[in-house]
Parts: sequence; structure tokens; C-alpha cells
Amino acid sequence: MANGLKIVACTRTMNESRNIDRFCRSFAWADRILVADGGSVDDTIIKARGYPNVEVREYPVRNTTRGVTWNPQGPMCQWLWGWARAEGSDWLVMEDCDSVPNTLLRTEMRMLIQRHDLDADMIGAARIYQWGATRSHFPELSHVGKTGPWAVDSYFAWRVGLTQFKFNDGTVHQGWVPDPKEAGIRLLTLQPPYCFIHRFALDEQDIEKKTASHDAGVDYKVRHQHPLQFGGPLTDMPEWATED
Repeated sequence: MANGLKIVACTRTMNESRNIDRFCRSFAWADRILVADGGSVDDTIIKARGYPNVEVREYPVRNTTRGVTWNPQGPMCQWLWGWARAEGSDWLVMEDCDSVPNTLLRTEMRMLIQRHDLDADMIGAARIYQWGATRSHFPELSHVGKTGPWAVDSYFAWRVGLTQFKFNDGTVHQGWVPDPKEAGIRLLTLQPPYCFIHRFALDEQDIEKKTASHDAGVDYKVRHQHPLQFGGPLTDMPEWATED
């Protein structure tokens, strides 16, 4: 534990072999990395356990709809939060396995949390939605340049001891109950060049996997579209949206 604060990074996995190394490297500075695995049958767990500060536990809840197995996102995030609390953590950083801080944020995240330990309850930043392995992104999704403390779409760190609200029971996209604004949460919004890089559409195979999981989560009521249909025009990623 560095400088008095215990900070853990958490993520959810199910067959994330293509992303787990990137995630663990990006959060190597954390005191612990907690991985909730929801049923991987690839080498995700083996890879994760190869990092000295990583612990993997099985998340037991499985839902299956029309042959697609998935984990309910809100309850899974709440389960990770409880695990972090049991570890005696002060701050929790949680992100999707395919989303990592850019170079600047990764380098300074611990310092930023320590600096604002007394005046913030949650910390958020913009998320860059990268298209495949290119240097293009979907600016309409990325929340870059949007103003206001709640304009960002990646609330990535919060005090483990918060008790006035929790994750909802959302199956695909988690939210908060009650809304953090209504609960009086003190939010620190980091502006670019701090950001997260969300490599959410690696290739067509990855898109099909996530489409099937999303559709199963909403019981096929709404067919999830291809990113090129819903993401808007592509443009070059900002020069500061880099990762080493």
C-alpha cells in the first residue's frame, strides 16, 4: 500500500483473453487488481493470475437466454464493490476489461486520488470509443468537450465507504440508486487530456459477441446495432488519447 491509501482496481470478465493483459498492465500501479470472472472458458483466468497483484474469484450468477450466457452487470459490479470493501480498500477503480486509462491518466491516477481524497467522493473522465485497431473513434459517443460535472460517461473511481447509494440491478448497463446527484455525491470531473480508451469493437467477431450478450441481457427486445450504424461519423483520435 503506497502513501497510506489502499486503492484497488476491479473488472468483470468472461472470455476476455484479448483484453486482460492490457487491463492488468494499465493498473499495475494499484495495490490490488480484483477480477470477477463470470465463467470464462478461454485462458483469461490463467493470464490474469500471472500478474503478482491480481486475484481472481468466480462470480456465480449466470443467465442464459436463447443459448447465450451472460452475467447481470449491475449486481456483478455491486459484488465487486463488496469484495473491495472486505479487502479494507479506501478507493475503488472499476472499468470494463476493454477500457483503460490513457498514458497520462494511468501515470497520474494514484496521485489524483490521493490529492482529492478529502474533497471528492467520485472521479470521472471522458471515454474515447476507439474503432477497432485503428486511430479513429466515434466522437458522438465519446463525451469529449461536453461541459458540466456530470457530462462525462466514465465514473471510474469512488470511495469504497460510500453507503448512501448502490449499483442498480441493470442487466446490461449499470446505474446508480439513487442518482448520485440526488445523493449529494461530490464529483471530480477530469478534463482531457485525461481520458479512458474504450476498445469496444476490436473486430467483427468481437462486435458479434457483444451484440449477442447485449441482446440476451434485454431478452432480445431490442436488437443491438453495429457500431457503424449507431456510433455516428468516425474521426481521428486526439493525439493525447494514447496508451503505452
